[in-house]
Amino acid sequence: MNEYLNPKQYDEFYWPSLKKVLEEVIKMGQTPYVFFEGRHDAHLEKLLELPKGKVIGIFDKTDPRKVREVLDDHIILFRGPSSSLLIGGTPQKMDDYMKSLLTDCKDGGFIVFPGVDGGGISGASKPENVRALTDAVKKYGTY
Repeated sequence: MNEYLNPKQYDEFYWPSLKKVLEEVIKMGQTPYVFFEGRHDAHLEKLLELPKGKVIGIFDKTDPRKVREVLDDHIILFRGPSSSLLIGGTPQKMDDYMKSLLTDCKDGGFIVFPGVDGGGISGASKPENVRALTDAVKKYGTY
């Protein structure tokens, strides 16, 4: 829903209740895990109002590089290759994608989550692409 709201509407109708829920979950000692559906680009700066490192965010259609640019490591970022890349790509395309992603999002607070658009690794994924994903994380990731 957030991508259908302009910043004024988001600030008035959406953000106050979401922020309150997240803050209460954090107060309980938990780490909220939020799926930010759609494009969240126009609203990223609002997330800086939350405590640093206390929210895990999956950004459906917002480029993870944009998330990093605006939020740096303020949010723990979940992101990985799309289901379409896992199903229809090649090992080389997977390696290229992961190298770029892990290079651009390398400064901590990043967790690889494949198939963000489909909820994980599809049964239709090519095994060689899943292997290439794993190999790329080992090769380009930092721990």
